[in-house]
Amino acid sequence: MIFFEFQDKKTLLKNISNVITETISDDDLSSKIYQIEEDSEAPIKQAIEGEIIFKLHKVRERNQKLVESKKHQALKETGKLECEVCNFDFDKKYGNIGKGFIECHHKQPLSTYINNQKTTLNDLALVCSNCYRMLHRFPNDMSIERLKSVISL
Repeated sequence: MIFFEFQDKKTLLKNISNVITETISDDDLSSKIYQIEEDSEAPIKQAIEGEIIFKLHKVRERNQKLVESKKHQALKETGKLECEVCNFDFDKKYGNIGKGFIECHHKQPLSTYINNQKTTLNDLALVCSNCYRMLHRFPNDMSIERLKSVISL
């Protein structure tokens, strides 16, 4: 898979390689990247947080206009933005600050998309933040329908 992703992008591959090489050549940065946290069962009462760390990763691009179109479609059809799993409505619960808010979930995980794959409104689901997190907790084994059945037990 990686081969096919970069077979015609030698310049991009060289740039990525250079960034990786520069990163591992920086002893301070390299030690932070490779540092593995100790796995401990004991709960803690305090921790130092807020340090700025650098991470190298790639992300799949999402189209915000498609998300807005999905919300517009739901408002036009039902008059509300309601979770497709549990029926939670941010506007109803939070009033004005919840108006227009809801998460937009890709039914097929973006990680399984081929490069530049087309997404339609039917490929998206509007869900509350809790259901969104549950859908992403086990992405290969969870769907809108399965989550609905889990919470209806």
